[in-house]
Amino acid sequence: PGSEAASVPAAGVSSAVVSVPFDATGGGTSLTVRVNASVALGATLLGTATTPALYLSSMLLSEPLFLALLLPLLIHAERATAEDIGDGGWREPAILGACAGGLALVRSHGIAMVAAIALAYAMRRRWREAGLVLVVAVLVVAPWQLWIAMNDGAIPPALHGDYGSYTSWLFE
Repeated sequence: PGSEAASVPAAGVSSAVVSVPFDATGGGTSLTVRVNASVALGATLLGTATTPALYLSSMLLSEPLFLALLLPLLIHAERATAEDIGDGGWREPAILGACAGGLALVRSHGIAMVAAIALAYAMRRRWREAGLVLVVAVLVVAPWQLWIAMNDGAIPPALHGDYGSYTSWLFE
């Protein structure tokens, strides 16, 4: 069975492309169909109403919150770090650093977003903005990391692997 990929319609888009890779003949071919944007949106909404999606979304997990915060942050960061946008001020990089730091507080691997935003600024030789993103993100994440480091011993050894500090093994 092949996997499906559909592009979600954006403002002003009248059609979408659905590509279904399949290997029925052994040739590794794929079928590409152009469909109406409303059909693609409907298929996307139906796909999110499947049993696994509904089951996982009803559980108390950090992944839905992480995704809900990540997607708007990605869009905003892409616009803010674009070469032709930005006045070189401190406000936008500080906001991005704070948001990316908050994302890292939701899921630890959100720290990659901090690095990605700083790298996007650095690739455009906007060093001050890159540094500001890093500094603000560290200021957001540092209190939690310090609290975890100070209270790491309070976690029972049986639970330490799952609930303890990710960096405690560095200091042992």
